[in-house]
Amino acid sequence: MGLCEFLSAFGEAQGEEAEGRVRRVYDDPKTPFERVLEHPKVSEVLKAELQRRYEGLNPADLRRKILRLQQELFRLATPLRGITYE
Repeated sequence: MGLCEFLSAFGEAQGEEAEGRVRRVYDDPKTPFERVLEHPKVSEVLKAELQRRYEGLNPADLRRKILRLQQELFRLATPLRGITYE
């Protein structure tokens, strides 16, 4: 799981026509995780497993891991391109 689970996103817009104009009405913002939990086709067993994993996530730790992996990628790319990253 990545940081996307912590970011909100608006649902699809639905058009309402009023006075000859279409006005877009969006769902309330929800994270992808919240949308999965609300979906009727996702089993309760899977929802419970996802909830357990979600509660164990630490955003600060995820950020540190991402930064460490980016630095490793830069280190590996440096000899190939002759570019230094600091």
